Amino acid sequence: MYMIVLDDVWKTDCWDELNQVLATNTCGSRIIITTQDESVARHVNEKPLKLNFLSEEKSWELFSKKVFPVERCPTDLEDLGKQMAEKCKGLPLAIVVLAGVLLKKEKTRRWWSKVSSHVSSILTEQTDQCIKILQLSYDNLPDHLKPCFLYFGLFPNDFEIAARKLFRLWIAEGFVQKKDNEKMEEVAEEYLEDLIARNVVQVSKMHVDGTVKACCVHDLLHKICIFKAKEEKFLEVRAFGSSYTLPPNSRRLGLHSSMLNYISSNPASSTLRSMLCFGPDERPLSLEAWKLLYKHFPSLRVFDAWIVGVEVIPNDIHKLLHLRYLTLKSPTAQTLPASISNLWNLQTLVVAAPHIDRPRLNIWKMKELRHLRFHGQLLLPEPPNENDSNNVSINLQTLYCISPDSCTERVFSMLPNLLKLGIHGNLEEHRLSKKFQNFSILNCLQTLKLERDRSCRKLDSLEYVVFPPNLSKLTLVGRQLLEDPMDIFLDNISFFFFFQIS
Repeated sequence: MYMIVLDDVWKTDCWDELNQVLATNTCGSRIIITTQDESVARHVNEKPLKLNFLSEEKSWELFSKKVFPVERCPTDLEDLGKQMAEKCKGLPLAIVVLAGVLLKKEKTRRWWSKVSSHVSSILTEQTDQCIKILQLSYDNLPDHLKPCFLYFGLFPNDFEIAARKLFRLWIAEGFVQKKDNEKMEEVAEEYLEDLIARNVVQVSKMHVDGTVKACCVHDLLHKICIFKAKEEKFLEVRAFGSSYTLPPNSRRLGLHSSMLNYISSNPASSTLRSMLCFGPDERPLSLEAWKLLYKHFPSLRVFDAWIVGVEVIPNDIHKLLHLRYLTLKSPTAQTLPASISNLWNLQTLVVAAPHIDRPRLNIWKMKELRHLRFHGQLLLPEPPNENDSNNVSINLQTLYCISPDSCTERVFSMLPNLLKLGIHGNLEEHRLSKKFQNFSILNCLQTLKLERDRSCRKLDSLEYVVFPPNLSKLTLVGRQLLEDPMDIFLDNISFFFFFQIS
């Protein structure tokens, strides 16, 4: 009889070689293998035991045993001890490292109170010890996942990232490799699931269909991201108090301080490809700041100014001709410039500007566009020539929100791969005109949102609305249906997954 423990296994070869020389018997022998890689675990056993992050109770149990290996924790220190254990967020390594610090120090309430206020900085001081252990997680990632993992370093610590946003950023950065007939978003989702299975990324929210809605990385792994990213010259982060100067050939920048102060400091970098802004500013990006942006960062591909906001969307925004990803929010902008259609490389465009009324956007010129979200009513021109295949927007998957005026047969016929559609405006008028029968053209459509303009008559019925065959989610906003819609759903939809009224 024997028991063998193989700790922190990263490759299946280790098990295969050992398994060849082990005798098959029923004497009660046991082999225990630990690994961070779920694929390795499933290679050994189809139903491995998955160890999740520790609960608050289990975190406290491990913490107290490490700090007090013999006696019990004094009752006057329990509340502070539980606070510190909770701040380790269920990661056993962090708990053990912190407990190791406390084990060697005086066990007084004064000292523990001081430590509790600086848990993050204390763990940072122990980074060398943690890096040696956690770096294995990074070193054993496949090459295609390493940039995806390091990208988390651009975001602030404890930042919850929407999975769909992360997919679009990865695609814009060129991290996602095209695979057979799969959409790049599907490949990106596989990348994220792989990172989760390898326990380097945590799920923070789930969709009702079981897919990941939002994710994050543990504090210690976030430090690994930044440490390795700087070591490999992959990204830079600028927080309050740090130098504005960027190293030569910097490619990506996470701004956790004032964006206006940063741009005004003239930190020119012709090689910078990505700028993600997280620091709150007292005022939004002005026209003068836009000019500095063109001048100092002409090669930008990714520009996320959602949190900062912009004062105006300039007419010459097309000067940032390399843009692939652009998100803007403006409380004051009055127009959406037509020149935005000249951003031919743009894949994702998100604009929220309540004072821009029914702007017209020529999406037929934007051949790379995959996801378009406008918070309002967007007008689409008719395609130039319905017989010209060059006008088909083959990449467009998300289109929120367009005016009902744009729900024409010609427009929808040019959107063969559209998955998500939002309509905002006078729904009842266009329902009666039978324009919503054109939805039937959208064979790939899965999600439809109908939102009434509050100044218009309420939507009374879904009669004359023909739903596409693959629709799985319908959301109605600001409706007042006078009849039960289920009969219409059953007549129109072969498989209905989710219906929401708000």
